[in-house]
Amino acid sequence: MSRKLSNTSNSILVICTRRIGDVLLSLPAIKNLRNRYPQARIDLLVFSGTQEIPAQIAYINNIIEIDERPGFMQHLLLFTKIFRRYEIAISLLPGDRPVIYSFVAAPTRIGCLTANYKNRWKQKLLTRWVPYDDFNTHTLVMNSKITELLGIDRKIPIDLNFKFIGKSENSCRFFPEIATYAVLHISPRFAYKQWNLSSWQILARALYSMAGLQVVLTGGGAEDERNYAEELMQDMPKNVSNLVGGVSLSDLSRGLLGAAIYVGTDTAVTHLAAMLGTPTVALYGPTNPIKWGPWPKSFLDRGENSPWGLVGSGKIGNVHLIQGTNHCVPCMMEGCDRHQKSESKCLKELDPSRVVKAAMKMLAL
Repeated sequence: MSRKLSNTSNSILVICTRRIGDVLLSLPAIKNLRNRYPQARIDLLVFSGTQEIPAQIAYINNIIEIDERPGFMQHLLLFTKIFRRYEIAISLLPGDRPVIYSFVAAPTRIGCLTANYKNRWKQKLLTRWVPYDDFNTHTLVMNSKITELLGIDRKIPIDLNFKFIGKSENSCRFFPEIATYAVLHISPRFAYKQWNLSSWQILARALYSMAGLQVVLTGGGAEDERNYAEELMQDMPKNVSNLVGGVSLSDLSRGLLGAAIYVGTDTAVTHLAAMLGTPTVALYGPTNPIKWGPWPKSFLDRGENSPWGLVGSGKIGNVHLIQGTNHCVPCMMEGCDRHQKSESKCLKELDPSRVVKAAMKMLAL
């Protein structure tokens, strides 16, 4: 961990082979790298299917993709492509594969590791590393601690700098006029992060009757998500548009930029809305907010490990986080039955009046 690192670099590979939310939360660290190494080629290695947002980021040069469960030949092709092509490789994850990818890619490797005996072999693959904290440190802060190993002062810039910002296509054809609509992201990828149908309907009616907003429903394209949206639409105000499964993340990003307010559970889109500066109401149940709470765009980082505490609701900047009140919150488990398709009572029982009140406060009504 004491080997000296270079003060200059012409090529850097950042490795974040996990879900879309993790990739999104890697962007501030990459922005820090760009500020430190303005002339370097900075590439990002991600899982296929998570590349759409980083591909729109101006300070990333190239996206390299690999399947979540690659076979031997795909790994061979990846290793051939990245073998010692970089001066620095950065693993933002403590897993086996990200660390191995970094070892293949560059002579200088930094990252994070869970400090225990079984991971000692990975310590030998990294030039320097920091202990990985999966509980008391926000993911953005954890990533920042890794880049500090390169002598980069800790700061968390929320500057997504999309390539389309400022261009004529910034006005997305799927969404109404700017600031006249609310975006409700109703269907997270996993059922244990889902609110209940009747509560979404209550919220939509309140946004229409109390704030005069059109309501746009968004979500993924899986069959169960589309079916959920169709069921929801059976008792919605007439001004509600159902875009579930119908827009790309890039188009959704444009839509979020123009929204008067966004409401969603613990999903990548909720993180995206918060980082774009959209007024955001985030509904949290089993998830640890210290680690995974949405980072407010204008939050002034004074060295804290997270903007959020483990328990409690509140507003910081453009984000109002509402946490379930059950005694077990946050359990940090995958629902009450401990699997991704189970329900979380803390979310299912979350009172919609709390969400309506928070939304009206964000809208200054």
